[in-house]
Amino acid sequence: MPIDKHIGVDGSKAGWFFIAIGPGDELEFGIFTAIEKLWRTYSEARFLLIDIPIGLPSKEIKIRSCDKAARQVLSPKRHHSIFSPPCREALAAESYREACRINHNVCDRKISKQAWHISRKIKEVDDLMQMVYSPSDLWSKRRR
Repeated sequence: MPIDKHIGVDGSKAGWFFIAIGPGDELEFGIFTAIEKLWRTYSEARFLLIDIPIGLPSKEIKIRSCDKAARQVLSPKRHHSIFSPPCREALAAESYREACRINHNVCDRKISKQAWHISRKIKEVDDLMQMVYSPSDLWSKRRR
């Protein structure tokens, strides 16, 4: 049964900041040290909105359609604020230079500094998604 709450989440140095809004404008907020702990607590929420890329580019899908669409909506002045996330393989890199090389080999482009700086958070969420959903589950959810 869904929890009647809407959860907003953003990564921070301390972990994952969240704010939960429930019936009657009931508010909760705090920080989880790991996204998995937050997921275990709020996975049944009506909405769980996280400010991190979910679904990564690959050899087959080099640029995510959601990034293209967001750039079109924000064009002509703010489209540059949408940066592409690294491919899964680049998330294992130990340095920005290595991540750029790996991403270029997979997606034909380097990654931005912004993407590199949040790559640990992207990996944490990607690892959770891989654990929670099978690849076929993720595909079916994307097609809905």
